[in-house]
Amino acid sequence: MAETGGLITNVSDTARWVAAYRAAESERPDALFHDRLAARVAGDRGRAIAAAAPRFMRSGWSLVVRTKLIDDLIATSLAEGCDRVLKPNSAGRRSISSRSSRRRTASIDCRGS
Repeated sequence: MAETGGLITNVSDTARWVAAYRAAESERPDALFHDRLAARVAGDRGRAIAAAAPRFMRSGWSLVVRTKLIDDLIATSLAEGCDRVLKPNSAGRRSISSRSSRRRTASIDCRGS
């Protein structure tokens, strides 16, 4: 990817990149969330990828906000009695089979409406 100086060569590099933003947020005194493993996952490579990102992406604010919103949605669903969260996979099928339909579930669909 040209946006990150060609540092992303596989999917694990993307995970490291995201972990770098999660680690940075976790270190803030007013952090929206704390991910105790993020710094370890990011490592030097993840931090290098984040540093090479275009200027508008370097803060990672969109990832931080998305993480917070999804975490809150899952916590609220669980507090309201939901015992499973289903996310449609790329083919539109549920990631947990319909035989668990007796359980109270919430569906999170991250696709646009």
